[in-house]
Amino acid sequence: MSWQGILFVEHQGEIVGGGQFSLLALMQHLRNYQPHCATGGTGTMTAAVRALDIDVEVISMPPIRPGRIFAVWRCVWDIYRMARKRDVVLLHANGSRCMFYAGLAAKFLRLPVCWHVRINDSDGWWDRLLAGWATCIVVVSPAVAQRFAHLDVGAKVRIIYNGVDLEVFAHGDRAVSRARWGWGDRPVVGMVAQLIPLKRHDIFIAAAALLAPRFPEAVFAIVGSEPDPAQGYEALLRSQVAELGLEERVVFTGFCDDAPGLFAAFDIAVLTSENEAFGRVLIEAMAADKPVVATEFGGALEIVVPGQTGLLVPIGDARATADAVGSLLADSDRARALGVAGRERARAKFSIEAHVAQVEALYVEMLKR
Repeated sequence: MSWQGILFVEHQGEIVGGGQFSLLALMQHLRNYQPHCATGGTGTMTAAVRALDIDVEVISMPPIRPGRIFAVWRCVWDIYRMARKRDVVLLHANGSRCMFYAGLAAKFLRLPVCWHVRINDSDGWWDRLLAGWATCIVVVSPAVAQRFAHLDVGAKVRIIYNGVDLEVFAHGDRAVSRARWGWGDRPVVGMVAQLIPLKRHDIFIAAAALLAPRFPEAVFAIVGSEPDPAQGYEALLRSQVAELGLEERVVFTGFCDDAPGLFAAFDIAVLTSENEAFGRVLIEAMAADKPVVATEFGGALEIVVPGQTGLLVPIGDARATADAVGSLLADSDRARALGVAGRERARAKFSIEAHVAQVEALYVEMLKR
């Protein structure tokens, strides 16, 4: 077994979404390489890396601006120093800012660098620059691959779906989680997502308003926190709930540290995003045997087989979302069948083992160049 070192670069010190969870899972389950990690600050991400007993160092990775030349080069130097000290053979950058810093350090180190791209949105001319520096570009779905379609870098792009530790989500404690939130035996429809406008929680709430009279016992759970409370998005959503008279039906749980238990407590998982590169939470729900209802964004088209493992609805359509959820609340046998089929699809295509095997095969290829 080879224990060559890989330096993972993550500019977040906090866990802010699926990108950090996916990186943690990859580092935790590497089989043939030794992970090291540079993070951009102290916080939940750095603590999670340490909890996995993975070597981690905090390095300031500020936004890249002309007035911060000294800070930028200090970061490059710190990554260079860390890589040399650990004698790593490859750098793995989680996102664009990390790719800038890791890419420059890799040039001085004369090492290959992998750019892991997890979002659809282009960074403009930065994409061309960073793609030129990258030895290989890993994208999480065909939708993300389209971000580079206009650049002459097709040979560098590899589609590798995010991986989920399916066994963890297959064993959530439904009874404990429901007792924690006081849901008892009531039907629970849940949405797990950061509280940001892109996720379109307003559509979830509007669908809840349409469903509430028909299913008077149902609870609609919004799970997640707001990265920047100053933006006022959660306050806006709470106002919408109040205006619709749903205070007793819609629950804001905030960030939950027991995702497996939470998915186990759900009866149906919903994701109403208007644009999502992948949709990791859909796989987590499927691993927990839950039927999913999602909008027809790029990642969901890869994850959900409509009518077989879940249901897809048009983006921004509260009525269609309510109809899909209502059809499953009214037909528990169908909901159960979709959940079972979803679990099997998750096992076949989105396991952490398959993800790690593909990434490690890519490392071998990069190191041979």
